[in-house]
Amino acid sequence: GMGAGQSGSDVSIVSSEPESPTRVERIEFWTEPLKNPVAAAAGGLHSFLAIRTQDRKTRILEKLVDGLIHEREVMRSELVYKRMKKAASLVKSAHKSSLRPNLKLRTIRRWAKRHRGDYDVHSANCHRMSTYVWNLSVAEHRKRMDVPQSGLSYFASSIGIGASTRIAQSRKEREKEADGDVEW
Repeated sequence: GMGAGQSGSDVSIVSSEPESPTRVERIEFWTEPLKNPVAAAAGGLHSFLAIRTQDRKTRILEKLVDGLIHEREVMRSELVYKRMKKAASLVKSAHKSSLRPNLKLRTIRRWAKRHRGDYDVHSANCHRMSTYVWNLSVAEHRKRMDVPQSGLSYFASSIGIGASTRIAQSRKEREKEADGDVEW
């Protein structure tokens, strides 16, 4: 009879959202030290978004010094490895349930493109783009975030050693918090 097949048809009713390979499943906000060793020593950070879509691909979206928005596909393991080596930090992550319903990759690309243009390391443009896209992507207000205070001008104005250790400390706490949120 039909009995066995019926539970299968129920499942399709539950997932009424249209399936799309580019539907966003998860967004992560990452930071890593700036490439310039002097800037990195001053605590300067670069930020990027890692976006995982329905097709199980992970893409990195970032604003680079050329002022353009760059997107590339990465292996998930590359990010895990960077994190283990402390070469990058996962600041925040949001799963599909916390994101705008049915968020697509092309929407994120459109938002990111609004941030094309000059790059100024002091205003940490990469953070503005990453934060802007993050805040538009998350559905809940409390998940939103402020632009990270890691433009170099912030450090230049507080070069005292106390300032840099305080920042390092709060970054550790943020990482701990982010750790609880990650499902690899």
